[in-house]
Amino acid sequence: VTVTLDENGAIAEIAVDTPNETEGIGVAAAPQVAEAIVTAQSVNVDTVSGATVTSNAVIEAVTAALTDAGLIDSFNK
Repeated sequence: VTVTLDENGAIAEIAVDTPNETEGIGVAAAPQVAEAIVTAQSVNVDTVSGATVTSNAVIEAVTAALTDAGLIDSFNK
């Protein structure tokens, strides 16, 4: 997962690599969760039904990236 912030510190983009995900399920869910995080500007988003494991993996990866950058408090709302 790669998280890109804009010049104002908002999440602008989340790129998710899904080479081992199930086609049509995890592959489809990962970008949906990433987009939900960008839209909400928060890691507290719903998982995709039928792809809970993938959804949680994306949320956890974005949370880890933001934590490593010292920014999680801004996006954990």
